[in-house]
Amino acid sequence: MLEKVLYDLGVDRPTKKAFREDPRALLGNYRLTDEEIELICDFDLHALRERGVNPMLLMGYWQLARQDMDAYRRRIAAPRVAGGEA
Repeated sequence: MLEKVLYDLGVDRPTKKAFREDPRALLGNYRLTDEEIELICDFDLHALRERGVNPMLLMGYWQLARQDMDAYRRRIAAPRVAGGEA
């Protein structure tokens, strides 16, 4: 389900808009755990990758954060620290 959500966030404009307006409300429409919802809302790339999410989906989803690809590369390349992102 994580990959389905991130795919939708990467390609579907109404889904992107809904996520930007109220991410938890949108994510409540998917079969996700509370922890998965938090990972998505927090843009926790490492935890999502550890759950097997395709790196290409992570890259498209990252663009929702409205940050450039250099920021994505730095974040994904940095070691994960206990309790979240580096």
